[in-house]
Amino acid sequence: MYPDRQPDALPPEDFAVVSTRTLLRLADGAEYVSQRLAQMEAEVRQAEQTAQQLQGLSRQLRSLASNTALEATRMQLGGPLAEIARQMRRLSQRMSEANEHLAETLRVHAVATGDLREAGEALLRDARSARPPEDRAMAVGGQGLPPARAAETGAPA
Repeated sequence: MYPDRQPDALPPEDFAVVSTRTLLRLADGAEYVSQRLAQMEAEVRQAEQTAQQLQGLSRQLRSLASNTALEATRMQLGGPLAEIARQMRRLSQRMSEANEHLAETLRVHAVATGDLREAGEALLRDARSARPPEDRAMAVGGQGLPPARAAETGAPA
């Protein structure tokens, strides 16, 4: 193991500096992850809307296939027109199955991104609450430490 990296090997003031910097990096990372996951949730919602539109198109294609088959029967054109109707029905079925798979995948991703965002927000809250009191007033996100604390730690203000 690396003795110089163990907390016991650092003088208390150096340990405080390392701890503060680590907490700031954790808070920044947690905030970024939380924001990115919120963006991903929005993208998943948009993809779910697209999947709903595709499902509507599949229903329209199935209806058109049924109408084509009825017209082929009515006009006694069973051969080519009936074959077109069958192909349209098969295409509609495949489209519907693919869309159902897509919708299920999007539901799973929506749940996962929501869970991850909540975990990131909890980590961010924990990192913020664990900071020394004079650092808690500082905004997270690369703002640096308050000038007095920055001078003590050597971190940017």
